[in-house]
Amino acid sequence: MDKKLKQNLILVVCGALIFAVLMNFSSVINIAGTLLSLLMPVIVGAILALFISVPVCGTEKIIKKIFAKRKHKPSEKAVLITSFIFTIICILLAITLVTAFIVPALIQSVQSIYGIAEKRIPDLIQYLLNFLSERGISTEWFSKTISKIDLEGLMKNVSSYLTSFLSSFIGVISSTVNITISFVFAVIIAIYMVLDKKHICSSAKNLAYAYLKKPAADKITYFCSLFGKTFAKFLSGQCFEAIILGVLMFIAFSVFRLPYASLVGVITAFCALLPYVGATLSCVVSVLLAFIVDPSKAILCVIVYLCVQFIENQFIYPHVVGNSVGLSALYTLIAALIGGSLFGIIGILFFIPLTAVIIVIIKENSAKRLSEKGLSEMQVDIAESTLQDISEKKNTDDTIQN
Repeated sequence: MDKKLKQNLILVVCGALIFAVLMNFSSVINIAGTLLSLLMPVIVGAILALFISVPVCGTEKIIKKIFAKRKHKPSEKAVLITSFIFTIICILLAITLVTAFIVPALIQSVQSIYGIAEKRIPDLIQYLLNFLSERGISTEWFSKTISKIDLEGLMKNVSSYLTSFLSSFIGVISSTVNITISFVFAVIIAIYMVLDKKHICSSAKNLAYAYLKKPAADKITYFCSLFGKTFAKFLSGQCFEAIILGVLMFIAFSVFRLPYASLVGVITAFCALLPYVGATLSCVVSVLLAFIVDPSKAILCVIVYLCVQFIENQFIYPHVVGNSVGLSALYTLIAALIGGSLFGIIGILFFIPLTAVIIVIIKENSAKRLSEKGLSEMQVDIAESTLQDISEKKNTDDTIQN
C-alpha cells in the first residue's frame, strides 16, 4: 500500500472514530466508567506494588551486599522472597505499633481536648469580650448572641452527632463487601506484581519493541526506568525525612513544655509525607491544640514550629530528599500543586518524581541539540553575557551622546 494512501486512510479512520465518540459521548463515558471500575483492583494493586517495591528493592541490595564476598550466594528468587517477607513483617509491625501505642494515645488526647474545650470555651469567650471592651469596642450584641447559645447542650449535640456519624460511617464501610473484595484482589495483584516484577518488566519491554519503532521503544523504556529510580529515591527520602521531622517536633515541644508533644510529633510525621501541604496542615493543628489548652502558648507554639521547620527545610530536607530527586524548591512546589489539584494525595506523591524525570529528559535533549549545533551550555552563557555587555555599552554611549 502506498505510504500517502495509508496516512490518509489512518486520518479517515481516526476522524470517524472521533465523530462516533462525540455523537455517543454519554455512552462512551458510561462504558469508560464501567471499564474503570472493573480495572480498579488492577490499578490499585499496581500503585501498591510500586510503593512496596521500594523497600523490597532496598532490602534486596542490603542482602546482596552481605553475601557479595561469600562463596555460596542465594539465588535471586530467594533474595526477592526474603526481602518481600521482611518488608511485609516491617509493615505489619508498624501497623501493630500504631494500633497498640499511638492510637490509644491519640484517643486519650482527643478526649482530653474535648474535656478542656468544654471547660475553656466560656473562659475564652469572656477573655475575648474583655479584650474588646478594653479597646472601646461595643460587645452588647455579641453578649446577647452568646447568652442565647447553650454551650453545654451544643457540645453534647456535637458529640452525639459525631458519634452517630462515625458509627454509621464505619457500618457502611464494613457492610460494603465490594470494596473489601476489591481491596483484597488489589493486595493479591500487588503481591504477584512485586514477586514477578522482572518477568512483567521484561514482557512489557518486549511488547514495546514488538509493536513500536525502536526509537520510540527506547524512549519509553528509558522513561520508565528513570521514573522508577527517581520515585524510589523520592519515597525513601520522604519517609526518612518525615520520621526525622516528627522526632524533632516531639523533642522541641517537650523542651518548651508545649501541650500534646507526642500527638504533635505523630501528626507532623504523617503530614510530612505530603510536601508543603503537610507542613501547613500540621502547624495549624498544633496551634489549635495549644490555643485550646492555653491561649498564651499559641504564639510560642507557632515560633517553635516555624523554627524547627526552618531547620528541617534548610539543613535536612535538601540533603535527604532534594539531592536524591534533583528538583529545586520552585519545581517541587509547582509539581505538588498540579498533582494535588488533579489527583489529590496520590498526585502529589507521583508528580514530584515525574517532574524530576521530565526535567532530566529536557536537559538531556537540550544538551544533545546544543552539541549537534557545535555549542555547549558554557558557550551559550558566554554569548548571552557578551550580548548583555554590548547592549549595556550601547545604552551608555547613547546616554553620553544625549
